[in-house]
Amino acid sequence: MVAQTPETSDGAKRDDAVPQGEGVDAYVDGWRALNRAMRAGDPWSGDEGNAVFLQGRDADGALAMVDVAPLLGLYDLGDGRSVARVDLDFDGDEDLVLTARTAPRVRLHQNRLADRAHWLGLRLEAGEGTNPEALGAVVRIELEGADGEAPRTLRRARRAGSGYLAQSSAWIRVPVGARGAGRAPRGRVTVRWPGPHGVLEDFGELRADRSYALRQGTGRARAVERPSAVGRGAVSPADPPVVASRLRAVLPTPVAVPGFAVRGVASNPARLFGVTPGGARGTGRALCLVVHDGVDEAASLGALSDASTSATEAGAQAAALDLRLVADEGERSRAAERLRAAGWSGAAFFAAHPDTPALLAEVAGWRFDRTDAPPLPWTFVFAPDGRLAVVRSGALEPGDVVRDLAAVKANPETRRTLHAPLAPGHWLRPPTAADLGPLRARLARAGLDAAVRELDLARIEVGASTTDTFDLSMRVGRSLLAQRDPDVPGAVEAFERATAARPESADAWRGLAYALQLDGRTVASIDAWSRALELAPSDVSSLANRGLALAAAGRSDEAEVDAAALDALGESGTAAARAVRAAIEAARAAESEGGR
Repeated sequence: MVAQTPETSDGAKRDDAVPQGEGVDAYVDGWRALNRAMRAGDPWSGDEGNAVFLQGRDADGALAMVDVAPLLGLYDLGDGRSVARVDLDFDGDEDLVLTARTAPRVRLHQNRLADRAHWLGLRLEAGEGTNPEALGAVVRIELEGADGEAPRTLRRARRAGSGYLAQSSAWIRVPVGARGAGRAPRGRVTVRWPGPHGVLEDFGELRADRSYALRQGTGRARAVERPSAVGRGAVSPADPPVVASRLRAVLPTPVAVPGFAVRGVASNPARLFGVTPGGARGTGRALCLVVHDGVDEAASLGALSDASTSATEAGAQAAALDLRLVADEGERSRAAERLRAAGWSGAAFFAAHPDTPALLAEVAGWRFDRTDAPPLPWTFVFAPDGRLAVVRSGALEPGDVVRDLAAVKANPETRRTLHAPLAPGHWLRPPTAADLGPLRARLARAGLDAAVRELDLARIEVGASTTDTFDLSMRVGRSLLAQRDPDVPGAVEAFERATAARPESADAWRGLAYALQLDGRTVASIDAWSRALELAPSDVSSLANRGLALAAAGRSDEAEVDAAALDALGESGTAAARAVRAAIEAARAAESEGGR
C-alpha cells in the first residue's frame, strides 16, 4: 500500500506528506507515530485499569459480571499487556504473572484465596504424534459427594494461546471442594484425547491435594512430587512489609533532569544542574550529592568520611544537601558543623525553594519505581556533564562512592549490566536510555510545572539519536516557545536549523516567522511569512500574521492585500481579515498622530 501525497486546495504539497512512489507503508507510519507518542509519555491503553470479572447473578437471577480487581489487589493503571496463570509455588492453586509495557514490566501475584480449598493437579502427556501438548484434550472429573452432597462432575480443556505473547501453565489445576474436618475428596478422572477418533481413557480414582501426570495410552496416573527448590512465597497480610534499607539504581545511560535551587551556609540561592536547549548543565566534574534531612543525626547518614574522601581522591566533588528551608544563617552554620563533626569534608547545601525537596523525591521514587520515595538519605551521583547516573537510598557504606563513580565512567555494556544484574548477552533488547515519560507524569501530578517544561528539553535530547535534524529542531523550537518564560532567541535558532534542514517545510518557516515576530524582528519575520505562503498560499495563520507584521512596519498597502486574500477564503478568514484591517487603521492613526 503506497501512501498518496496530500495536497492543499491550491495544489501545493503539504510539508508533512509522504513522498509518492517511495513505497512507504502507511501501516508502518502509524506505528511510528504511536511509538513517538508513547516515548512522549502517552499511555498505550489510555490509563485503563486492569479488570477481573466475577460471574454471578443479579437480583432478578440473570447472569451478571462484577469487576473485582480492586478487591484482589489487581487493579493497576500501568499499560497492561498480558496475564498468565501458573502455580508458581506448587501449592495447587494458580498464581498470576502480569506483564506491562510500563515499569514494573513484570508483576507476580500469589494466590492466597484458595489456600482453604482442596485441589487436583493434572499434566497431560500425549502419545506419539503431532500434538505432544495434547491441546484440545478434555478432562472430566467425577467427584464423590461430601457431607450428604450429591456427586458432581467438573470439566477442563487443555488450551493454548492464553494472551498476547503469553501462555499459561500446561498444568490443569482444579479446585475440588472446601477443606473441612473430613478426608480429602476423591474423583474419577477420564480424558478424551484430541484426534479424529476422540479416544476416551479412564485413569481411575485420584485423591485430591495431589499432582499427577496422565500419559496417553497407559491408563495410569503417575504422582508428581512438589519440586524441592521452591522460593519463599509472598508475605501474608499479617506479616510486616519487608523494605530494603539500601537500594541502588544505575541508569543505563545518564540522563538530564530538571535543576533545583540550593544555597550554601552564607551564599545566595543558586541553581544546580538542569537542562538547556544545548543539553544538560554540568560543572565539569562528577558530583556525589548526599541528600538528607538535617533534623536527623549526621551519623545516620553512614560513612560520610569515606564518601567525601573517596570523591575527592577520584577527582569528583562531594556535597551534602539538607532538604530543610533554613532561613537563619546561624542554624545553617551549626548544621554544617554537625556534618563536619561526623567526618564530612565536602560542601554543605540547603534547599532554597519549596520545589527542591519535592523534585528530588519524585526523581528518587521514579528510579526505584515506588509510589513514594524511599526513606532518606538519598545519594545522587551526577556525571561531569550534569546528567544523573546513579541513585542510592540508605546510609552510605565504605566503598559505595568508589563503585558509583566507577559506574559513571563505565562503558555502555558495563553500565547495562549494572542497571540490572544480567550478563550483557542475556538482554533481548539492551536498554539504551531511561524512559523519562513516567518521571514527567510524576512531576506533573506533583504540580512541578517548571520542572515538567524543563524535562521536555531533556526528553528531546534523549530522542536525538533516533530523530532527524528537522524533527529535533522543530520540537526544540516549539518547546522553547511553550515555556512560561519563552526563550525566543533560542527558538529562532532552532527554527533556522529546521528551515535549513528542510526548506520546503511551510511549518518550519511559520515557526521561524512567529519566533522572529516575538523577537521584535518585524522585517525578517515578514520575509519568513512570505516564504511560508509560497509553500502554502491559503494558510490563514500565515496571511494574518504577515498582514499584522506589514501593518506594524508601516506597509499598509501590502497589508491590505493580505486582508483581501483572507476575505477571499470565506468564513475561515473573516475574523483574521478584520484583525489585519484593525491593525492597519491603528498604524495609520499612529502615523497621522506622529506627523502633527
